[in-house]
Amino acid sequence: MKANSFSQIYLHFVIVVQNKECLIGEKEQGEIFPFVSNLVIDLGHKPIAVNGMPEHLHILIGFNPDKSPSETIREIKSATRQYINSKKWFTAPFQWESGFGAFSYSKSQLGKAMAYIRNQEEFHKNQTMRDEYIETLRNHEIHFGNKVLFDFVDI
Repeated sequence: MKANSFSQIYLHFVIVVQNKECLIGEKEQGEIFPFVSNLVIDLGHKPIAVNGMPEHLHILIGFNPDKSPSETIREIKSATRQYINSKKWFTAPFQWESGFGAFSYSKSQLGKAMAYIRNQEEFHKNQTMRDEYIETLRNHEIHFGNKVLFDFVDI
């Protein structure tokens, strides 16, 4: 960040495994989540919470405005894809969906956002990823109309 520039920006990113495949198990999560946290630091941001489910990832960041959200998530997706593929965990190459969700929070909302991200398993006992994402869009008053929300495949 440049001298005499101050900001307090918190962004919550959601990225989805291509075709919503449930690939990121506990073993993979144990390596991917710390990798993402370190990557966020390397990109000049502050990691607040990283968690997810087998088919998607949540990343809550204290955001440095020197990089755009699109640039940041593009770098995170590229680096994690390369990292995962280097591990050869899967028979086919790993890919993320092309889009992402980005939601802003104020400092007073961080506790609730962190609890939500850290408790993904509980949330998903009663709600699909698709329903969760649509609810998040609605809660943030994001009008998505008929836009493609990811390649959701409900099983």
